[in-house]
Amino acid sequence: RGFDIDEWSVENSIENAGLNDCSGIPFGLGTILDEDDTQYDVLLANINRNILLDQLDRYAQVLAPEGSLILSGFYEQPDLEIIKEAAHALGLRYERHPVKQEWTAAKFIK
Repeated sequence: RGFDIDEWSVENSIENAGLNDCSGIPFGLGTILDEDDTQYDVLLANINRNILLDQLDRYAQVLAPEGSLILSGFYEQPDLEIIKEAAHALGLRYERHPVKQEWTAAKFIK
């Protein structure tokens, strides 16, 4: 399931999913906070650091055991260490992070 707070982003996601033979993925308006307690094997969130931190506990709640959480949309310095500390406090294990220009993404395992 995919969702965004921007209608154009939802439409773009539907189009991109179709182009990549993934048209069965439902997309809609909203945030992780609007979702039920369905457990997910993989969660991806591309939002700024403050929103990631605000919603991190919800990601941990709906992430299945041994599930992967991939976060992006933030800087390596100083954001990564702040996010790693918050994730660790929720029982998420840091795995790795790639960096491209000044942006980074991080992968955590529950």
